[in-house]
Amino acid sequence: DVKITVKTSYKPALDLIRLVLARSPALKILTFRVGLGLNRSDASVLLSISCDLLQMDRASPRAKVKFLYDDLSE
Repeated sequence: DVKITVKTSYKPALDLIRLVLARSPALKILTFRVGLGLNRSDASVLLSISCDLLQMDRASPRAKVKFLYDDLSE
């Protein structure tokens, strides 16, 4: 299992995730947790990240991606 957490810019992490998914045939679960301090009006950003994750090629047909969002704007 691989766990990636970001609290600021998520775009470099997406590049890393793309690489890990494409090159890890034994990967079972990749968990990507973001805490960007977004508010509810930024739901389109979270949707965009979700869509990117779903469309990434995987070396393992069994690889699952968990996308978690922590609201750190408090």
